[in-house]
Amino acid sequence: MANKAKMKPAKFMEWWLDPKNGKVGQPFTNKKTGKVGITRGFHSVTSGFNDVVQQYYGKTGKEFLEELVSKELVSIRPVSGVKGVMVYPFRQQSESRANDILSEMGLS
Repeated sequence: MANKAKMKPAKFMEWWLDPKNGKVGQPFTNKKTGKVGITRGFHSVTSGFNDVVQQYYGKTGKEFLEELVSKELVSIRPVSGVKGVMVYPFRQQSESRANDILSEMGLS
């Protein structure tokens, strides 16, 4: 079989982070507050991301995500008590946290 060129990681992540593909941009209800929000990221394990990366690129999801984080293509956050991480479009961490809090306070 001919060796097919692999999709560039940036294009691969563009697909995963496009709301029309159903991995992000989905409504959810916060269990604690009951507020409805829209997902901005996806879970690396439950979404099937790690399995797809392993099959397509031959790398673990962790290796692939570390590469993407170093290239500033995505941001990741650990999920407490669960294996895997949440994957988000890249944002500077210090800015995003401050912006999130200001938004919650209605100041942005």
